[in-house]
Amino acid sequence: MATCDALNQQYKSYNEWEENTIETLKKAYPHVRLRRTAGQSTPIQRPVSLVNSNEYTDRQVSLNVSVRPTFIPLTFDSNAEMKILSQQTGPFTKENPFYATVLQNIELTGAHNNFDGSSTQQEQPQPVLGNESPRQRKRIPIPSAFAGTNDDEHHSVRLIVFDAPDLSHLPGDHVCILPENTVANVNGVIIACGWQTGNELLNKPCSLAGYTQNKYQTLRQILTNYVDLTTPLRPHVLNILATYATDSRQQREILELGKGAQRYTDWLINEPTVKETLEQFPSVQMDLGELIQLLPQLQPRYYSISSSSRFHPNQIHISFSVVSYVTPRGVVRKGVCTNYLQQTLPKLSENGQPIVTLWKREPSRVRLFISPNPHFRLPGQDILSSSLPLTKNAGGDAYLPLNCPLLMFAVGSGIAPFRAFWQELQVLERRLGSVQVERVLFMGCRTPNDFVYAMELRELTSKTSRHDKLFTAVIPVYSREKMGVKRYIQDAMLTYEDMIYSLLNQENAFIYMCGSVRSCQGIESALASIVQSCNEYDLTLTQANNIIKQYKEDGRIKQDMFG
Repeated sequence: MATCDALNQQYKSYNEWEENTIETLKKAYPHVRLRRTAGQSTPIQRPVSLVNSNEYTDRQVSLNVSVRPTFIPLTFDSNAEMKILSQQTGPFTKENPFYATVLQNIELTGAHNNFDGSSTQQEQPQPVLGNESPRQRKRIPIPSAFAGTNDDEHHSVRLIVFDAPDLSHLPGDHVCILPENTVANVNGVIIACGWQTGNELLNKPCSLAGYTQNKYQTLRQILTNYVDLTTPLRPHVLNILATYATDSRQQREILELGKGAQRYTDWLINEPTVKETLEQFPSVQMDLGELIQLLPQLQPRYYSISSSSRFHPNQIHISFSVVSYVTPRGVVRKGVCTNYLQQTLPKLSENGQPIVTLWKREPSRVRLFISPNPHFRLPGQDILSSSLPLTKNAGGDAYLPLNCPLLMFAVGSGIAPFRAFWQELQVLERRLGSVQVERVLFMGCRTPNDFVYAMELRELTSKTSRHDKLFTAVIPVYSREKMGVKRYIQDAMLTYEDMIYSLLNQENAFIYMCGSVRSCQGIESALASIVQSCNEYDLTLTQANNIIKQYKEDGRIKQDMFG
């Protein structure tokens, strides 16, 4: 059994696993030999006379044509009528997504995230959390304000507000976005296959509509909405692509990549798109319709919903970092879905007023559907179904979300589901009355400018009476606030270890983490270290890790992680 990372050299990991497995099987069964069945063909022997000639490669092309699958012939029906989106009916799924209008598209990062006039962190006494343990605990101050502005390279985090009156959801659930390929990528593939981008046939209903279960009718619609033009081609697709190469040298290169070995791993470093692959091997003469049928389907992207449907009825909010990065060889890449969402046109301005323009401008509509996530909901809400009316508790305790102490860890855009949490708790407090309970949020980001929703949190922590505060404390951790000094949530946790241990051991708090896999693993390790150092028993790190593992099995630790 082996694991591999789909984002980092998975084929290299697989090849190593395969080699080790074969060697293990050979040692376990030394007398077993490969037996050829009657229907198995004899391997093609390479003629000695053709060892250094191009003729052998040319012959190899014709031999490999048999690896091509059976394709649907590409034809066009000029008489067919284009489908018009009619009244939407659920249930909404990947196959039947909801078309949501973009109401607002707001940049969240910037100096407005800072508290007015706060250039240094102010501190207040740490609240007393339960009785003292046998080990005397020190009082650790909790910051009540955030540090001042810090110049930093632009890093975009956006809030998108969708008009979604027909979708029900609970805090912690995900919304799945079906992205679109960029016009540049679509046109690049069209040109690489020998078509003109202005060809009228691209916008005519075609025979490949059935290939998409009739969701999309034209070649341009299919290339934009249905197939993945960004993910590098897999080895088996490259082997098929090689049979279309008219240049023998290029065919050998493609076949070498198709082995999925080290050369393929090296080729993946720059993450070449379909367009770039076709441009790298220009002798590949492939029909556009056949290429489409070789490509994987464009997959939905999952985002934590950052709003409560009780707080914002008929709306869905998502908060996300716009992905842009440079490969190890210097090629700039952009995330397909986040950059697509960033470019959407909203109906309303940031202050909620209709946008008026001199030209006709329709707001963008985004295909999406809800994916329930009962494993990351507030206490007492994990048994609820998002299909039930939100006023009905389905036998759960309506007060449970308010009564339970919460210890929350957010990293970057991992703040998203917690915004839904605090909106939900605000509504519940208004309906059922406030409850004095400990709720602590650790927020990790690069600089104060990146602390999104800081102003909302300020309002929730600025009440003079502790009884009226929704949060006991909000503890910001900035990884790039000081030049050359990086401080992460794990470091801050060790500073506040007594408070955290008291919440875990005496208050029986529920722990929530949202962020990258690596950051959540680091937070989990820090929790184990705190349990080991603060426990009155002489625990080993292994025993402390087992306690954290038990918390997870009991549902006290809930994680929402992303790659």
